[in-house]
This record gives sequence, C-alpha cells and structure tokens, in this order.
Amino acid sequence: MVVGMAPSYHALPSGRRRSRNRAARAAPPCKGRATGSSPAGVGSAAVATLLHLELDAFRNLGRQAVEFAQGVNLVVGKNGQGKTNLLEAIYCLAYQTSFRAAVSEPLVAAGAEVAALAAGVEAAGVRLRIELALPRRGRRRCTLDGRPASAAETLASCPVVLFAPDDLELVRGPAAGRRALLDRALALQRPETVALMRRYRRCLKQRNQLLKRAAEAPVSEAEHAAWEEELAAGGAALQAAREAFCGRLAAVAGALFRELTAFPDPLEIRYNAAGAEAAVGEARAAWLAAELRRRRPHDLRAGTTTLGPHRDDLVLALGGLDCRRFASQGQARAVAIALRVAQVVLYREAHATTPLLLLDDLFAELDAPRRERLARFLADVGGQVVITAVAGELPGGLTPERRLVVSRGRVRPA
Repeated sequence: MVVGMAPSYHALPSGRRRSRNRAARAAPPCKGRATGSSPAGVGSAAVATLLHLELDAFRNLGRQAVEFAQGVNLVVGKNGQGKTNLLEAIYCLAYQTSFRAAVSEPLVAAGAEVAALAAGVEAAGVRLRIELALPRRGRRRCTLDGRPASAAETLASCPVVLFAPDDLELVRGPAAGRRALLDRALALQRPETVALMRRYRRCLKQRNQLLKRAAEAPVSEAEHAAWEEELAAGGAALQAAREAFCGRLAAVAGALFRELTAFPDPLEIRYNAAGAEAAVGEARAAWLAAELRRRRPHDLRAGTTTLGPHRDDLVLALGGLDCRRFASQGQARAVAIALRVAQVVLYREAHATTPLLLLDDLFAELDAPRRERLARFLADVGGQVVITAVAGELPGGLTPERRLVVSRGRVRPA
C-alpha cells in the first residue's frame, strides 16, 4: 500500500494470483485499429496492462488514485499541470528510477519526506502489485506483491517504453544520453543485465575513489591492479551484452526507419566500444585491464577513469553521415522514434508481450505524415498506451478508451 494512504478498493491481494477467466487473455486492440500491412515485427502478443496507479507526494501530484483503460488513455491539460509527472511516476515503478532525475530529492513534493507510488499491473492473466517508496534521502524501497524487488523484477512485471520530445537530444547530444538509451533498452529486453550494469558502476566508483585517495597517500600496486582487473572484467561483460543487443537493434530500427519515415537515406547503428578491436570475453577483459594499467598515470592526474563502457558511444548515422553533426531536426526526431519503436518490436519478439507505451506530447512534435504512420503502428500493436497532450486530439486510427484531465496536480476523468 502507498505509504501514508488509507486502504483503497484498488489494492490487490498479496501473492501472485490468477484472476478468474483471465488466464492468457490479452487486452483488446486499440479502438480505431488501422487496416493494411503492419510494421515489421508486429503480431499477436499478450499485453502488459497498468490497471491503476496510486500516488502520494510525487512532485506536484498529491495523494490520489488513477484508473486506466486497457487500450488508449489520453491525458490532457495545460503545460505545467503534471501530465509528464504522471508518466514519470509510471516509469519510476517499472525502472525504479526517473528518466528526468538521477536522485530522489526532486521527485518528493515540497514539505514531504517520502514520495510513494503503487500500481496494480496485469499480463497474461496474472495480477501483481508494485510499491515504491522514494525518500528524499536514503535508499529507495520497492516491493512486488509484498516482497523486496529488484529493478529487473519490476521491469519484467511492468515493461515500459517511453517516447518523449527530449529524445531528440539523445540523437544529437552528448554520448551519455545515447548510452543511457542503450542501457535502458537492454534492461527492458534482458532484465538480468541490470546486475551487470550495477556491478560495473560499483567497480567504477571504487576505482575512482582509489585514484583520488592515491593523490593524497601512496596506494599499493596490488590494490591498483585488483580494481583494474575487476573493472575490466565487469566492463567486458557489459560491452558484450551491449554489442549483442545493438546488432539486433540496428537491424530492426533500420527497417522501421524505412517504414515509418519518408527519408531515403538508410539508418545505421553501431556500438563504438573501447577495445572493439580486441577479442571478446576473457581477451577483451585482459585488453581492458592492460589498457587501464597503461593509462593509470593519466587517470591519476585526471582523478577519474577515462576508459571503459562509461565512455563508449552508440553511433547513429544516416547515409554514412553522423547524426550528431549532419541530421536535421526532422531526421533526428525520426531516428529517435525508430529507436523507441524498435524497443517495442524487440520486446514483443523476445517475450510475446506488448510493453506499456508512454507518449509524452509526442504527436505535437511530428508533421502530419509521421503522426499518421506512428498512429497506425500503435493501432496495429494493440497494446496499452498512455498519451499526454495539451489539446485533446489524436491522429486518425487512435480513439481514446479513457480520457483524463490533469490540473494543478489532480488527475480526474474527463
């Protein structure tokens, strides 16, 4: 139950239970389903469904409960009222982190010490309850049906793909944004890789602390070597997982780019990894460890580790030209959409389930032809969609099953 909230009729019983007559039942397709050929990879699948969401002191969203339909949910309201905050809350329950803030403090409403979220979700007839407490300071606490849950477990129970206007910056901005996109797409596709990412971050943090400590007092060669080898092993494993996923992502996103856009140049995607010229597995780890040793004097002066997966990049190109330098705004937006749609297709292929789609005022950023193409794809997918918009209109092929209005942090049916 959401911390500080009274019991609600929305609450689900603890423990995994199959609801009556719901086994293997998929949600109905979106109203206004488009006819004709479907984009690559679209076929029948179960549907991950958000049944309801409970919030307390999350940004400007006060204590309340919101119900969702199984198809298209349209959330309208003026700017600054809390529409994106609502999507962020859903995203946080799945990933146990925000797509807008690295720490919990900005997520907690003024005057509160803890933001609390809870949701009932369903897929293939199985209903589950996720709860997440976000203290202003300290560790986040998440449970799945009353048991402590990792991000890998909540992602597997509530798979989510977010489409946001800020995706444009992922294409043309710094490499960190593209690494984050790649890692979150990988975590959604293969939740077990979350442990690889956390292992690497822990090792990186320890080595960086060691470098700073070595600037003030002597550190033994053995201690340096131990952390370099540990970091290299974790880095090689993470790079291997990224490379394997990126190959499939490139094929699917490239095909979707051709289908969803009118641009003639092909989309090329390549993972640019340190040590890519070295062999995989143990050979890659050995190369990274040797290179970390070689760079140690430089890293000591810099006070940070300058080589590894945290410095790699996802290279995006159109017709052989790097999107960072040469893509127009329209081309960059089309690339971003192809990358997000590819995540949906890949997840469906691997898990036979359609993830929950969150679209943050996306249609307002597209021209009419691309709005219609994306709308047709969403209609063909037939899953649950939560769309925010300032106005209440959607492209043809998408008819909301539920309309919600957000005003001053309160969400109510339209």
